[in-house]
Amino acid sequence: MSKNKPTAKTGIIAIAQTAGVAPSTVSRFFNNGQVSAKTRIKIEKAVAKTGYRPDSRAASLRSGATNRIGIIIPDAGNPAYAAAMRVFHDQLRQRNYSMVLGCTYGSVQEEHKLLQYMQQDHVDGIILYTCEAPQDEISHQTLHQLLEQKTPVVYVGKQNNLLPTDSLGVDNHQGIDKAISYLKRIGRKRIAFLSGDVSNWAYQQRVESFKCAMKINKLKVSAKSILAKGQSTVETGGALLPVLMDKMPDVDAIVCSNDLMAIGAMYAAIQFGIKVPEQLAVIGFDDIQMASLVRPRLTTIRQPILQIAEQTCQFLLQRLSGEDSEPQSLLFEPELVIRESA
Repeated sequence: MSKNKPTAKTGIIAIAQTAGVAPSTVSRFFNNGQVSAKTRIKIEKAVAKTGYRPDSRAASLRSGATNRIGIIIPDAGNPAYAAAMRVFHDQLRQRNYSMVLGCTYGSVQEEHKLLQYMQQDHVDGIILYTCEAPQDEISHQTLHQLLEQKTPVVYVGKQNNLLPTDSLGVDNHQGIDKAISYLKRIGRKRIAFLSGDVSNWAYQQRVESFKCAMKINKLKVSAKSILAKGQSTVETGGALLPVLMDKMPDVDAIVCSNDLMAIGAMYAAIQFGIKVPEQLAVIGFDDIQMASLVRPRLTTIRQPILQIAEQTCQFLLQRLSGEDSEPQSLLFEPELVIRESA
C-alpha cells in the first residue's frame, strides 16, 4: 500500500525535524522570510532528503505572492545582459524568487506585451532592463496599473519621471566624452560613430553624447560620420564599416555603441587591409569579457555591469520588503579602459 502524500503541515514538520530547526523557521524559508545562510543550507538539504515541496499555487493563493520576478531585457544575445542575469539569478534565488525572462529586441510593442503578460502572471516585481523610447506611452498605462497593484518596478538604463520608480543607469555622456577626449589627445581628428537602432534609448543618448563631445573638443562632426542601423551586433558592426569607409574614407577613429559592434567593425577593417590601431582606432562600450580576449584587445568604455545589477536587486528587494521611501535614482560613472585597439 502506497504512503499518503504529505500535507503542507506534515511536510514542514518532517523538514524541520530533519534540519533540526523549528517548523516556523521552515515556514519562513518557504515564504521568503528572513533565514540565516547557515540555516538556509540546512533546510535546503532537508528538502532534498525528504523530497517534499509545497504547492506553490496554493501558497500563492493564500499569500497573494508568486515568488516570481519579471525581468525584461532588450537583447538576450548581448553578453552584458548575460552577466547581469547571473547576478539577478544568484541574489533572487537566495530569497526564494524565480525569474520570468522576457526580451524586447528593441521593440516597444514587444515591451508592452511582456509587461501585460507579467501583470497577468502576477509577478511580485519587475526589473525593466530595457532602454526604449523615454516615457513610452504604450507601456505607461500597464506600468501605472502595476504600481497601483503594489508591484514594484525598477528601471535600468533610463528614468521614467512620470512614475514613482527606482532607476539606475550609466552616465553615457561622460563615457563618450572620455573616449573622444582621449582620441583627440592621441592625435585622432576624423572620428565616426557606429550605432545600432537609435530607437534604443541608451544608443540614442550615446549618439547625442558623441555630437556634444565632438563639439566640445572642437572636432568636425557631420551626418556622414554617424551611422545607425539594425541590431547592435558583431554582424552589424562589420556591415557598417565598409559603408563608413565609402562615406568617410579619411576616418582615423571610430567609437561604437557597444563592444559587439566595435569587434565586428574592427575585424571588418582588418579584412579590408586597414591596420588597427595604426590607421584606425576602435573604441567600444560596455567592456564585456570578449573585449579583452579578441586581438587586438578592445579599448572600451566600461560600465559597472555587475555593480548596477547588484544595486538593482537591492532596490527591488527593499520594495518587496515593504519599504515605502521616495524613489531612488543612481547614475554610475563609466571608465575608459585603454587596450590595443586605440
